[in-house]
Amino acid sequence: MNSITYPLSKDAAPPTRSLRILLVDDSEDERLLLEDELHQEGYDPTIRRVETAETMQAALSEEEWDLLIVDYVMPRFSGLAALELYRRLELDLPVIVVSGQMGEEIAVEVMRAGAKDYIIKQNRSRLFPAIARELDEYQDRLARREAEQKLGIIAKSAHDAIVMWDSEGLIKFWNPAATRIFGWDEEAVIGIDIEQILIPVEDRKTATKRFSFLATAPGEMIGKTIELSALHKQGHQFPIELSLSTFHSHGALGTIGIARDISDRKRMEQALEELATHDSLTGFYNRTELETQLRNELNRALRHQRPLSVFFLDLDHFKRINDRFGHQTGDELLQSFADLLRRAVRNVDYIGRYGGEEFVVILPETPPRQALEIAKRLVESVMAYRFDTSGEKSMTLTVSIGISALPDHGVTVEGLINAADMAMYAAKRAGRNRACLAESADY
Repeated sequence: MNSITYPLSKDAAPPTRSLRILLVDDSEDERLLLEDELHQEGYDPTIRRVETAETMQAALSEEEWDLLIVDYVMPRFSGLAALELYRRLELDLPVIVVSGQMGEEIAVEVMRAGAKDYIIKQNRSRLFPAIARELDEYQDRLARREAEQKLGIIAKSAHDAIVMWDSEGLIKFWNPAATRIFGWDEEAVIGIDIEQILIPVEDRKTATKRFSFLATAPGEMIGKTIELSALHKQGHQFPIELSLSTFHSHGALGTIGIARDISDRKRMEQALEELATHDSLTGFYNRTELETQLRNELNRALRHQRPLSVFFLDLDHFKRINDRFGHQTGDELLQSFADLLRRAVRNVDYIGRYGGEEFVVILPETPPRQALEIAKRLVESVMAYRFDTSGEKSMTLTVSIGISALPDHGVTVEGLINAADMAMYAAKRAGRNRACLAESADY
């Protein structure tokens, strides 16, 4: 097979982003084709091709890579074997599997084996949005990892409260950090019942059993670290992490509590949880969580034989806006569009940012014709809206929307999204700024 080279169009931007790809493929033509296509997409690619386990392991050990692309079928080295090698090396890179034929069972298998996405060669136009999306998600993972490391530093540098109380629950020792955390001065708490000072009223009955002593019997949480709500002198509650142990003094049994205010950690965990399921720019579901929500709604619709529709939206000519005005302006437009989209759909609908300027909307209880009318109104709303940015004059946008529905266009998550995606491309081919319903076909 001869390699194919696509000439750069007049509107194509020069390569602006370097990209190092390890290509696991037995075809040099495939490497040349990929290199040409990436140049057209605005990348400056460095691609190393390998086709055996030995050369793949050497490449991963010797160099740093941004992306791993794996052909599923090779004569000497299978895609699954490549994924197994990748997993054994305990790497964290975006991995995309490409195959000429890939049914749903194979797709599930490669995703379980460590692939982040899979592309069918006949639908090659999806490869480059997938590359951009996976690179963005990889950066998100790195950011979350950095946030977790910072969280550990905060925890290690915290000054813990140390409080001691006797078998009757009366406070005997209170350090300066306890004053800082709980608000009470030492003089005010010595000899006072620990529960009256630190435990909210609704929790005191449980606290007696968990923390205190009856004769010489320790509470059930002694020797453990637990999380609970504590009471501040000012009356508000806040989360603490509390480690309990025992001490003996003059023949009496007592308790030592080492407490740490974990308000910052809880906020960080909540933020990380939000980051794990939502897109940080728009606040919509990210791709993974969106597909989870679609799977849930799909199962419910199939179980109760109810209608369900899906939108696949793409902002028209958005790359030109980024190239002309910069990514900050592009991000501001995406946020403004997200606000408009959020207002345009119902509270029961689900919105996800699928990648770049692509969005997916799940519409429960919505048959295809109704979904088409909603999509047409949304197209008109976007076209009529003037988007303001901080550094530029207001501008207008248009959107192309593809619509799929259960069961005409698919009965799986992948089927419905692919059908809506293909309908969106049909809208693009028809002139953009419109909505198209998918053909009733087997996707």
